[in-house]
Amino acid sequence: MLNKPYVLPSKLYPKKAFHLPAVMHVDEVRQLLSAGLSNKQRALCELLYSTGVRLEECTLLKIGDIDSKNGCIHLQQGKGRKDRKLLLSKQCLETLRKYYLEHKPKVYLFEGQQAGKPMHPRSIGHAITMCMKLSGLDGKGYSAHTFRHSFA
Repeated sequence: MLNKPYVLPSKLYPKKAFHLPAVMHVDEVRQLLSAGLSNKQRALCELLYSTGVRLEECTLLKIGDIDSKNGCIHLQQGKGRKDRKLLLSKQCLETLRKYYLEHKPKVYLFEGQQAGKPMHPRSIGHAITMCMKLSGLDGKGYSAHTFRHSFA
């Protein structure tokens, strides 16, 4: 209307603050893993921490995706429908073997209450929250995604 370009006032859209994510210290990870966790809880924590896998990707892991000879996990159709390989530590592999012998999942690595169906991401998040409470780290605001930041 005034033959001038419209300039947005900067007060309407202030810059967003950037905060660094919470990262677990090595001693805190040791404290978590030394707490009295079940095999399933320990396998979840070690897998999330040692591979840096996302929560949704963890629910879709199948038993056949684990390549124990080469020490890697073939993640299929992860975020962005992309396939990728994850490093698998020997300690995590041993924990996963103990978990497998106890629970004997059929299709997915972490199955829900119905056999053959994947565990819901909220159930995994709740399990991680319970692990944090058992180890005494519940007041620090750590979640399942904190393992991914700690891995990086």
